[in-house]
Amino acid sequence: EGDPKAAATLPEPPVLTISDPSLELPFPGDYTIDGTTDDFQCFVLDPGVTSKKWITQIQLSAGNPLIDHHGLVFLDFKGESEALAKDGRFPCFTNPDVAAYLLATWTPGAAPVIAPEGAGMPVYPGSRIVVQMHYHPTGKGPEKDPSSVQLKWVDTEPQYEAAQALVGNFDELDSNGSGLQPGPN
Repeated sequence: EGDPKAAATLPEPPVLTISDPSLELPFPGDYTIDGTTDDFQCFVLDPGVTSKKWITQIQLSAGNPLIDHHGLVFLDFKGESEALAKDGRFPCFTNPDVAAYLLATWTPGAAPVIAPEGAGMPVYPGSRIVVQMHYHPTGKGPEKDPSSVQLKWVDTEPQYEAAQALVGNFDELDSNGSGLQPGPN
């Protein structure tokens, strides 16, 4: 084990929330998860934007670490998700079937997405924030999820537009031989 007096100091843990968010959007109601089957739900959140804003920081604050597996946060440009929702949500195993793009991703321990200086992600009047949550129930009885999304934004257009992208395996190599492939090596 070594001499405890010679141990390195532990680094400060990362901050997992946004300080002084411009807006916090709670999920509508506390969604209850029960049973033993994974559940995928899309929650529709209205940021109430009446003039274009630019997100500089965003964080999904998961409300129940026992069941919250991961989440994807999208911007629904036209607010089309509102028509799909009943009680503020709808089942969605894949991305929401609306004109949207990815704003942020969350897994346990994820830090907020912070755009570089002079950059931001646009939010349009009438748009909605859609969070696709993957729930993994415990099988030990019902659990509630009081999650929310924190946003920090500015009113003036930044110099650069920021974007989030997920990189995964390609179905086949590109013609130049590039493209992440599944499998060994």
